[in-house]
Formats: sequence, structure tokens, C-alpha cells
Amino acid sequence: MRIRLLGAFAVEIDGRDMAARPWRLRKSRTLVKVLALAPEQRTHRDRLLDLLWPDLGPAAAANNLHQALHVARRELVDARRDDAVLFGHERLVAAGERAAVEAAHCAYFVTLADDHDLDRHTVGVVRPQLLDEEHDNLRAALGRALRSSPDQALRLAVALWRFWLARGHFAEGSAWLEQALAVASPSAVERPRALLALALLDARQGRVSRFTELGAAAVTATERVGSPVEVGFTRLRAAFLQPVAGNVRAAAETAAQGRVQAEELGSPPMAATSHWLGSMVALFQEDVPTALALLRDTLAAVDRVALEAPPFLPAVTMAVVLIPCAGRWVPAFEETALIGGQVGRAQAPGYVWSAIGGAHRLDRDLGSAAAAVRRAAEVFDTVADDAGSALARHQLGCIERDRGEYGAARTHLNSALRLRRQLGDRRGETLTLANLGLGEAAAGDVESGRRLTRGAVARGEEVDDGPGVAGNLLNLAVVELFAGDLALSRRLAEQAVEAFRPQRYPRLTAWALQFAAELALAGGAPQAARRHGGEAAALFTEVGCQIGRSRAAALAAQDG
Repeated sequence: MRIRLLGAFAVEIDGRDMAARPWRLRKSRTLVKVLALAPEQRTHRDRLLDLLWPDLGPAAAANNLHQALHVARRELVDARRDDAVLFGHERLVAAGERAAVEAAHCAYFVTLADDHDLDRHTVGVVRPQLLDEEHDNLRAALGRALRSSPDQALRLAVALWRFWLARGHFAEGSAWLEQALAVASPSAVERPRALLALALLDARQGRVSRFTELGAAAVTATERVGSPVEVGFTRLRAAFLQPVAGNVRAAAETAAQGRVQAEELGSPPMAATSHWLGSMVALFQEDVPTALALLRDTLAAVDRVALEAPPFLPAVTMAVVLIPCAGRWVPAFEETALIGGQVGRAQAPGYVWSAIGGAHRLDRDLGSAAAAVRRAAEVFDTVADDAGSALARHQLGCIERDRGEYGAARTHLNSALRLRRQLGDRRGETLTLANLGLGEAAAGDVESGRRLTRGAVARGEEVDDGPGVAGNLLNLAVVELFAGDLALSRRLAEQAVEAFRPQRYPRLTAWALQFAAELALAGGAPQAARRHGGEAAALFTEVGCQIGRSRAAALAAQDG
């Protein structure tokens, strides 16, 4: 093995360049560099923990080190493993059995992936980490299918999209889906779902520029192979991407058209999904009375759906909420907006009650919010939906934190953290850690708050989670405001703005800007306040955010 550190990083094993291709974790590459420079290529574990994860606690840092070592070993043995595979292939070719063995291998892993594809099941428990040990076999199956069976490659890539989403393999998942879409036939039945999955993986990387294009392509693909109901559903599912990207008018129009079409086609699931889309538009526009009315309509529409209906309701949240901090209400990044996938009749009311809780929080009615989220938790617990239960407990813990009930908040957030770890939901786990950090800071333990929230930022950077990094920088700004450090809070809020800006999430960017503007004015920097506040006001107007526009107008009046 040869490692080059001067100039471009390179690792060569038996003549093969192992550093040229993307590694699964950045820290694995860094770990190899550190060990290469160490005397005898050995160093104490504590030094590695301090160097690579200085802001994490001992247990979390040790867990990250274990993961980074595991990935580094897997990456560095690929060359020798490939040689062994090549030798085995040569023997199979000589025996005339290579094609049959490869086909059987691919078919087995397509079936395995199908078994873990919750979009094919009404109720189920997402445990994507169960596929970790077969990650390389799944890669091999995908590679073989791309060469010899394009439609099978698309089927396998689609079955794995929630695995990539939950485990943080956003770039890898996008690459496989794009390759599979490029070779599969235009009439492949899985094409619409693959296009929407690609959009969701884009969202995790802070890219919304293709949302409209991918959504339109998914609708066109469904028109080739699907019924009118299936076309209507694809149009609705694509429209759920639009409020996040600021295209609320287009989403509202699709929701209205969907309700009419659902009645014409006699499809209760389509009617419920249309009501849900309209509700989410109202929530993103921070129109609480309209949102609550539409959410009640959604509950009634869900009640008319048969229990055995396939999954139909996309899992979506507002992502950014307002929380009390140092005498003001400030934005915090609490949850993933586009969670991914659809849920069935049994779970759907839980997501609606969760959104009702979010609407009450916008109205600062934390008592009603807590009651609604408890209803959501009851729904999820009844059907043993651990992902839903984790969402509800996370949300309830945040509400209790905002009410000053810190003991209850820790209990519920730690329960959510445990469930998300069991499920293998790395993005969800990171968000719960960050909100535990906010809770500790609110309760007065600022150092724990900083450690947990900085750790969340680092975890997001590790997997190139653009929105997660920006959102947790915003959370870190709130932690520093709890600590009373106005100047540092402002600098972090401005960092969050710059991280959000290229991602083109208007509502998220607007609230980060508004927060930075209010902090600038409080810190005696009126010019910065006017600059940030003017940008925020324009974005709030673009999306139609009522609370945001009101705050921006109040700031402008205060500035004189």
C-alpha cells in the first residue's frame, strides 16, 4: 500500500488508485491521513477522538470512530477483493457458469431489497441498517443489473432509496438512481417513483433546482404506464416538493385540482392526499386558521379511506418552528420537511395530528399543541409504527422544552433518540440530538447544549447534508442566545443564512435572515439589520408567510 499526502490525496493498493472514487465518509479519509502520518501508523484512540470529534461526548465520539474505522477498512480492501472477484469470475467463465451465478446473485438481492421497501407495505417498521452488511453485495447487484437488465436495475435502485435516505448515503443513492434512470426503458413501471426518490435525495443535499423538472417527468412517466388515479397521485406527490421550494401557488392549485379529480374518479385516498397538500401549503404560509380548518378536513377525508388501502399520504412536516428564547420567539430547525415515502390509513391520522400540533405552535398555543401531538403518539403507538412514534416523541419533547418542562422534554427526546437509533435513521437521530442540545441550553446547561448541537453540525457535514448543516447552525445560534452571547448568536445566524442561501429554500432562508436581522438591530448594527430584514421580507412575501411578513414589518418599523 502506498499513501500520498503531498498534493492530491492518493491511496494505491496493488497498483489501484483507491482515493480517486468517492468514499462513504469524509472522516474515513481523514482517519487514513492521520494514521499515515503517525509514528508506525499507530496512535492512541483518545487522540483520534479529540482530533476528529472535539465537540462530541466520549460515547458519541467513540461510536463515530468505530464507524469511520469500519468504512476505511472496507474501502481499503476493495482492491484486493476486486482481484479475488476477478479471479472467481475467470473460473466461472471457464466453467460456463458466470452469467447464471451473477443472475442468481442479482435476483436474490432484488428480492431482499423488495422485502425492505416500505412503499410496498401498508404498515411496517423501517430498519434500514439491516441492509448495511449487504451494502457491497447490493452495489454489485446494481452494477450487474445496469449492464445486463436495465429495468431490473431501476427496480433495485427504487427499492433501496429509503435505505440511502435514512443512512445518509445521499450522493451515492442519487448516483445509482440517475444511472438506472438513464438505461431503463421510458415505460419502466418504477420510473415515476425513481424520479420522485431522486428529488428527495436532492433535497437532502440542499438542491431544489430540479424539483419541478423531476416532478413533471414523473407525471409524464406515469401517464405512459398508469391509470388516471395513479397519474393523479403522482401529480400530487410531486406537488409536495413545491412548498418547500417556495412554489406554494402551484402546490395550492394542484391540491384544488386533486380534490375535484378525486371526486370524479371516486378515490378517497386521492381526496385525503389533496386535503393534506392544501393543509401543508397553509402551514408553510403560516396561515393558522386556514391550516387548522384544512387539517380537520384532512382527518375527515382520511376516515373515509379503507384500512387496506395502499400507502397514500406523504410524510411531511414544516421543519422550522418558532420557539421562545431570551424573551423573544426565534426560529429553530426541528424536523425534516420531506421525510420521504407514504403511509397508509392506519398511520395517516398520526401525521395529521402532528401537523395540527405544529399549527397550534405557530399560534403560540403550546397546551393545544401538546394535546394534538399526544393524539399523534397514540395513533403511532397503536399500530406499532416506531418511525411515527419517534417523530411524535421528538415533537412532544420540543413542546415541553418550550413550556419549561425540562425533565419531561429530556424523557421524550431521549425516547425519540433511542427509537431513531434502533431504526437506523441517522438524519432523525442527528435532529433529535440537536434539539436535546436546545433543551439543555434552555434549562441552563449551555455547555451540554453547545456540545450536542455542534455534534449535530459535524454529523451533517460528514454526509453532505446541506439543509441539516444549515439548520443546525441556526440551532447553534439559538443555543448562544440562551447563553446570552448576542454577538456570537448573530455570527452563527449569519453563517446559517450563507449555508441556506445557495440551497434555495426560501422559507428556511427567510427565517434565518429575520433572526440575523433582529440580532443585528439588538446589537447596534442597524445597517446589517436593514440588509438582512429587507431580504427576509422579500422572501416572506414570495412564499406568503403571514407570521414572517408581520415580523419583518415590525422590524422595519422598529428600525425607523
